Amino acid sequence: MLQVRSVACGAEHTVILADSGIYSWGNNEHGQLGTGDTKSHNRPQQQPLEVASGELDTVVCGHFHTLVYGNDIVYGWGDNSFGQLSLPKLQKVKSPTRLGELERRHACDIAAGAFHTAFLSPQARRVLC
Repeated sequence: MLQVRSVACGAEHTVILADSGIYSWGNNEHGQLGTGDTKSHNRPQQQPLEVASGELDTVVCGHFHTLVYGNDIVYGWGDNSFGQLSLPKLQKVKSPTRLGELERRHACDIAAGAFHTAFLSPQARRVLC
């Protein structure tokens, strides 16, 4: 049995953050499942992370991208064609990737829209997009 901390749904995918890791399923055309490929899955797939999932507490999904965060750690994957992962290259990211720019800004809350992501920074007390 999974001890679930957070769950989110994108346009065609679902992601669960549990004590034992991150699980996702659904359409994976843009790498939004984080499985390292673009093969869709109708059953939950567990993603490998370089950090223990115990340090993460929230998952959010846009249409075709996913972010998980907690304790000044942010991971993202999926579609980045509009810069929604805050990475310099506008391309798909098929595996969980540390988002250092958001970590440096100490993003304390994250929301994902269809093709964008917004971050709340406690230091600046403003929304960073």
